[in-house]
Amino acid sequence: MNLLLAAADRGLGAFWMGMFREEALQEAFSIPSSVRPVAVIAVGHTLSKERPRPRKALGELVYDETWMS
Repeated sequence: MNLLLAAADRGLGAFWMGMFREEALQEAFSIPSSVRPVAVIAVGHTLSKERPRPRKALGELVYDETWMS
């Protein structure tokens, strides 16, 4: 998550992948068979220059001892 946030902060796109062909990844990056990759994060420049939508205020999401007051 920190890598994804840091990439976005620098204007880059990042995508976490949990499904991929393990053997192909090991071959492409010379990863030994004793190491099993569990995730891949692609980082790069995006075609879109749009910034992420603004975050909601904490008060819109968290309620103190009441429901949606």
